[in-house]
Amino acid sequence: TTYISEPIRKRWRDGKRNKLEEQLGDLIAGLIKAAAIRKEWERVLAEEERQRLERQRMEQERLRRIDAARWRHICELATLSRQASIVRIFLDELEERAKKTVGEHELPAEIRGWFSWARNRADAADPAFKPSVNQL
Repeated sequence: TTYISEPIRKRWRDGKRNKLEEQLGDLIAGLIKAAAIRKEWERVLAEEERQRLERQRMEQERLRRIDAARWRHICELATLSRQASIVRIFLDELEERAKKTVGEHELPAEIRGWFSWARNRADAADPAFKPSVNQL
């Protein structure tokens, strides 16, 4: 038995017509052919393994790039959220100062409108206020 599927002789023995010693040339030729087939088979296996490893390496690189892009994206979202939070704190402080400046009187409509616009703009810029599938 052999793994070689080529049509080569695989059994050698003494026969009625030819003794094993007389078949030595054919036996050696068969061994050389089997060795060449084996070598080609090993080359093909090695090439398949190299290709498999290359595909695996490429997939790992692809996953690494996806992971890096996702990380950059979440860092950008965190930065935007932090920036919007800072703006809200600034607006609260600014509004408190404005109220202290005017005293008991209510802030003018134009200034109230500006604070409303600024808060809405900070909320719109904050990814934490508008989670969507595209951002995650």
